[in-house]
Amino acid sequence: MAGKFKVYRKNDKVIVMCQKNIKLNRREIEILNSGELQELITPTITTVGNKVKLFYDLTGYVPFMDAISVGIKKKDFTNIALDLPILIDKLESKYMQKNNLVLNMNYVFYNPKVKKIKYIYLPLIQIEKKDETLDFLRNLPYYVVFTRSENADYVTKYLSYFKEKINFSMYEFKELIKKISSTEKKERVQEYGNIKEKKLKFAQLLDMDTGEKIDIVSQKYVIGKNEDCDLVVNSTHISRHHAYISYVDGIYYLVDMGSTNHTYIDGEELERGIPVELHNGMQVKFADKMYKFYLTVKGAAD
Repeated sequence: MAGKFKVYRKNDKVIVMCQKNIKLNRREIEILNSGELQELITPTITTVGNKVKLFYDLTGYVPFMDAISVGIKKKDFTNIALDLPILIDKLESKYMQKNNLVLNMNYVFYNPKVKKIKYIYLPLIQIEKKDETLDFLRNLPYYVVFTRSENADYVTKYLSYFKEKINFSMYEFKELIKKISSTEKKERVQEYGNIKEKKLKFAQLLDMDTGEKIDIVSQKYVIGKNEDCDLVVNSTHISRHHAYISYVDGIYYLVDMGSTNHTYIDGEELERGIPVELHNGMQVKFADKMYKFYLTVKGAAD
């Protein structure tokens, strides 16, 4: 019979409380204590009667979500995305269960000294816990704040993979990340305002409430209520990083970033992570905030 457990954080420790029918896996505890798997935080274990408690010391670690909210570059993101599959390969080689990894973002940490992600593993037998691997990898981009100095089309490819795949394959996922991180073939991306082009496209958002015209002045123009967004919208209905407008090969796209109250074009709700082409005169709605998208084409100066 599978047993239940409770995970919570108290000060600088993560504590796992187990029901009395849950038993320790002594072989896995030995592996954790040996330090062979440096990606895992080694727990201190106490037993009171027939109940088990595990204590994971977080000294020297920071929350993983804090570490990925400072402008992550493509190279860093692909390394992060491959980190978990590599760990799972190690676990399987030692006959350990990937289901026993705690992959809730609130319980994943980062060691800034060695620049490594640190995970919590439960060395327990017969616990009631689902495999969180797919959810972790699929939702990873929604927690990351990407640098604005790079083209972020690779994020769209990453999200599209999960949208298109019915059956997840770890092998295919690793191949995808290798392809994304490859530098052999650089994608040709037309930068906004490139004077070498014969024609330039300039875009604006018209605020339907105030009449203000807002120039879209970056290749990835982020809309949200966080202060680091290009367009900061003061509304409780807007997500921190709600959506972004990208400019690729002369075309503008709108991409929802997993917002709570959604993004719309001409009344149609966008699927998160899927780019939709913008055309002149389209109505764009971020939660309850309405704009109109305008596009003008001008000849470049000789």
